[in-house]
Amino acid sequence: MANHETDRRAEPPDQGQRRRIVEELDRTMLVEAAAGTGKTTGMIDRMVALIREGRCRVDTMAAITFTRKAAAELRSRFQIELERAARTSEGEARERLATALENVEKCTIGTIHSFCGRLLRERPIEAGVDLAFREMEEDEDRRLRERAWDDYVAGLYAGDDPMLDRLRELGLHIDQLRSSFLAFADYPDVEEWPADDVELSDLSETLAALDAYLKHMEELIPTFPADRGTDRLMDAYERVVRLARNRDLSRRAELMEVLEAFRPASLGHLDVRPEGRSQGRAEKERWDLFAANDAQPILQNWREKRYKTVIEVLSAAREAYDQYRLGSGRLNFQDLLMCASRLLRDKPQVRRYFRRRFTHLLVDEFQDTDPIQAEVMMYLTASDPREQDWRRCTPEPGSLFVVGDPKQSIYRFRRADIVTYNQVKRIIEESGGAIVSLTANFRTLGELVRWGNGVFVDTFPREATIYSPASKTMEIGRQEGTDGDLSGIKVIEVPADLSTKADAVEYDADFIARYIRRALDAKATVPRSRREIDAGLGPEATPGDFMIVTRNKGQLAHYARKLQELGIPHQVSGGSALGQVEELVWLIACVRAVVEPENPVALVAALRGQLFGMSDPELYAFKRAGGRFSYRSDPPQGLDPVIRARFEDAFGRLRRYGLWLKEMPAVPAVERIAADLGLPMNALTRAGGDVLAGCMAKVFEMLRAASDGAHSPADLIDHLAHLIEEEGDFDGIPVRAHTEPVVRLMNLHKVKGLEAPVVFLANPTGKWRWPTRLHIDRSAGKTRGYMAIYADTGQGHPPLLACPVGWEDLEEEERRFEEAEENRLLYVAGTRAGTQLVITRKLKRSSESYWDFFTRYIEHCE
Repeated sequence: MANHETDRRAEPPDQGQRRRIVEELDRTMLVEAAAGTGKTTGMIDRMVALIREGRCRVDTMAAITFTRKAAAELRSRFQIELERAARTSEGEARERLATALENVEKCTIGTIHSFCGRLLRERPIEAGVDLAFREMEEDEDRRLRERAWDDYVAGLYAGDDPMLDRLRELGLHIDQLRSSFLAFADYPDVEEWPADDVELSDLSETLAALDAYLKHMEELIPTFPADRGTDRLMDAYERVVRLARNRDLSRRAELMEVLEAFRPASLGHLDVRPEGRSQGRAEKERWDLFAANDAQPILQNWREKRYKTVIEVLSAAREAYDQYRLGSGRLNFQDLLMCASRLLRDKPQVRRYFRRRFTHLLVDEFQDTDPIQAEVMMYLTASDPREQDWRRCTPEPGSLFVVGDPKQSIYRFRRADIVTYNQVKRIIEESGGAIVSLTANFRTLGELVRWGNGVFVDTFPREATIYSPASKTMEIGRQEGTDGDLSGIKVIEVPADLSTKADAVEYDADFIARYIRRALDAKATVPRSRREIDAGLGPEATPGDFMIVTRNKGQLAHYARKLQELGIPHQVSGGSALGQVEELVWLIACVRAVVEPENPVALVAALRGQLFGMSDPELYAFKRAGGRFSYRSDPPQGLDPVIRARFEDAFGRLRRYGLWLKEMPAVPAVERIAADLGLPMNALTRAGGDVLAGCMAKVFEMLRAASDGAHSPADLIDHLAHLIEEEGDFDGIPVRAHTEPVVRLMNLHKVKGLEAPVVFLANPTGKWRWPTRLHIDRSAGKTRGYMAIYADTGQGHPPLLACPVGWEDLEEEERRFEEAEENRLLYVAGTRAGTQLVITRKLKRSSESYWDFFTRYIEHCE
């Protein structure tokens, strides 16, 4: 059993900073709270102190949180603390607290989006929004965005729009821009997307160099052997020559297709014959030189030329998307923020009203919220209601309280921007506000705190930069109560002979599940703090003491299945569980066959699938006997009676399902089809069936929510197929809700703000990196956006289609932000555990693991 230091001090080492939160009530304040330091507690203490000291009433206070769940927790804890403070206070303070308790439901506590929605509902006329506007959830907004794009494209074709010709001249197809539009629409606050007019380069030298190189390839290709081993250069030569022969190289767009084939990343081991490796090295060098000196400069010029037209297309499509939303009285999350910001910016009298309405604004998790939130909160607390530049607003002293940890800013892909955080911090400092730092970690054993300090001391710079916050040492604030078995840092080593990703994940998932099972069966103990003991927690480990974290969500379902096999209750968050429900794929195939009665391919796919199980010989016998692949027909009389009976059953079911789809609304009809096929019961009988069947039930809820945008059963089933294929966030949900604590499984972006005594950093496979697509510059007075346009290939590194002038420099700048955020993600991963951190690594060092950052340390699991 490990020995742990016991900190018996009554006060944490940063108590002086904590006192400032409840004593300096007339100062604007930013609290930078490291992991495990109790930032929510500090915020609640501030709220109670404001009431107790008479600085505001409960109905003039607004507290903003990152999620609805966090808002519910904050409201509950705030009420509990009000009750406790009222019991221990006297005189006027007691009266103020008692009054606040009686009116606690009037306190505004919620997400920034719900808060902005409230502002707009109070002043819809001045905000210019529909009086009965409706807020859209993210899933509905995504569906509307996709539909707006489809309708925009259909409109171009219907009107034979000249834009289609412009795209063709540039070698582009409108369908290649779909995913770029979906990302582009996420940034309505970007004021400019700079796109230069670009002159095309002269091609004469490039054509001459390509012609000479093609002749060289054509002379060499006949000497290539049939057995090429792992050599890929010979294949590349043949591919380029074949492509060039089928293209008109006098046409710039077709020439660019050939030049695109010169991609250094596509080449591997080289062994060109007949002169062996020396010739291979020479050919590889020639390929690289041509790619770098001839192909890439021309391609870059071509991409820059395309960019302005692409931005015009994306901007026009976004206008159509805006009309879809606003014309139907629907506002998405960005609309709520931007409309509220414009309302406060442009209407001084409205700002004065809300300034009286909400005298004190408290904001949690500020480092990960939308940059437009900064505008809303600065306008709302500004001492001058006429100032229209939020960066020049000075908060009324004491009116603004912000809590955040820049080392946990990990949502750049969802618009969070550390540049905005730093701008707000500067405004608070320059306006005479206070920057308070909380460093005492109450969550974590001293052993792990010291380990974390050692790991992260050089991860963050000594002084803050525009990319990264400064390094800060955490202090031990946990007051120990008992020792326990599950403590320290451990490493799971995946054997070197397990070379594939699938084998590594299988080993890791099995190891972790058995580790937890053994700990539960052996009644292993968890070191408990005094606070946990006071809360009634016993020493023996429960499933709720364990949490499994992966960098990405792709393999979470595999870990969940291993837990299910060993009977360990668990809950997945942020996974893509739909892809694991095979019954949904069978359902899609069946309904597709029904709604496309004249499509024999869809019918055969359904018949050959798991639902009807027809073999190829049976299908052949059916066709040879004169059968027609239409479920509206009858099987031929000459068919073997057993086979004929099977076809009669299948066709009869499909005809019945077609009748249901005509007579009933689409969702109830599809749900009835699934039940008739026995799909929910089939899911329930498989390994992990409790979760699989629960997912099916949840799917039908989602389809009901989506039915307003699905006009037919075909549309509905397409929507379900899209949900599965895109692998979006979908948490596995058991049929029966667990009443006891469970093992939690989640990806790294879901874990921030959570904790567990024992945390597994699981899945050692790979460090796949998508290309950089966006750079948003908010550092100047105007927000500018730059986007790299990639083709939608669905696999590998997609080819770059278009980009702004100077993209290489912008991409490098964005990578610095991304790399700094990767460090912050590692910080989040390394600070979730209270007593034991278990890290998986692969022994095969040639295969890089995301968690290699940590695994220079320590003790190995057995």
